[in-house]
Amino acid sequence: MITTNVDKFIQDTKLKQTSVYPVVVINSNKMLENESINISTVRESIKTTSEDDSVLLNFQDYNLKISNIKESIDIKNRTIKISNLNLTLSNYEVDGSRLSDRLQALINSNVIVYYKTQSCVTLEDCLQIYVGALRKIDFDRDKVKLQLEDNTQGRFNKKVPIANLGNSDSI
Repeated sequence: MITTNVDKFIQDTKLKQTSVYPVVVINSNKMLENESINISTVRESIKTTSEDDSVLLNFQDYNLKISNIKESIDIKNRTIKISNLNLTLSNYEVDGSRLSDRLQALINSNVIVYYKTQSCVTLEDCLQIYVGALRKIDFDRDKVKLQLEDNTQGRFNKKVPIANLGNSDSI
């Protein structure tokens, strides 16, 4: 379930000058700095609140590019189309290691994509726009392409409608 502080995002986008950019947390079920990969278009640190205290997440700039997010529902055939999201990142070498080396161990990990505005102080202030799983990694020397799959399919496991209530007036 996507929960967020939408009011802050709406208030920020009504200003004359607005700064909105994506931030991505890979392996979001472990929101610790050394166990997650945090990517943004801006190199920065953002706080996140856990159950007991706050953790500072360091976001790296890997020249993040995000494809369009699309949703579609076929009401007649009672099917949904699962939205796939593609991320393109730079695969430059840092301290003898590339991003692709770190990502291979995180296949099937949770990924959350947020939009951050200028007044967002914590990750919870950002607008959460996508939750999915890392399904495929393609990389070469210069670029890494990640394919994310929406988590919606796991939630819809029953055919709708579940029961036919009939046509009478006493339903």
